[in-house]
Amino acid sequence: MEISGHILIVILGTSNVTFIPRVVPLMLLSKMQIPEWGIDWLKHVPDDVIGF
Repeated sequence: MEISGHILIVILGTSNVTFIPRVVPLMLLSKMQIPEWGIDWLKHVPDDVIGF
């Protein structure tokens, strides 16, 4: 089975579209100190939404 260049570009593009929105906030939030009220608020958000 041969993969054409267009299909490879689509696969790489869709992987970037799902990877970047997950990694960028993680990188930004890991360098920030979240205030106490923010941590309390996050306790009410389901784990599946946050990704923990």
